[in-house]
Amino acid sequence: MLRRIFKDLILVSIVMIVFGLVLLFWPEQSLTTAVRIIGAGLAISGLASVFAWVRDRASSSYFSLAGAVLSCVAGAYLIARPEGVIAFFPTVMGLAILCNGVINLLKALDLKKAGYGSWRLPCLMAAATIVLGLVIFNNPFGAVRTLVMLGGAALIYSGVSNIWIATRD
Repeated sequence: MLRRIFKDLILVSIVMIVFGLVLLFWPEQSLTTAVRIIGAGLAISGLASVFAWVRDRASSSYFSLAGAVLSCVAGAYLIARPEGVIAFFPTVMGLAILCNGVINLLKALDLKKAGYGSWRLPCLMAAATIVLGLVIFNNPFGAVRTLVMLGGAALIYSGVSNIWIATRD
């Protein structure tokens, strides 16, 4: 039984390493493919709902038809324009980090104004947060690419460490 668990762990770890390599070496294509798969799922779900509405038209509301059509449109958009969705999330994340950095900078300056001697480190940390937010906000594709590559590297590390642990006697 234990031997079977270790074999399964090694198999899963190999899949993790392969997937990690794909993310590491082809981050843009991986993200684009993932968004398009989600889009296809939305479109198929929407089409199925439209067909269900047509079949049960007498007992279905136009609200459910509108939701189904919106699902189809959203799915088609994700399939046709995945880069718009990919850029949206890091842009919002960059803006949120930037705002957080500004708030933290104001708090650090309040510490200085109140006479606290330990205001410099929070001020430096806030400035670093602002810079990070600006970088992510101004280069969302680069930020996403880096995060995907880090995720790929983490999967590779996790897979290799699992195999190493599983093969120790």
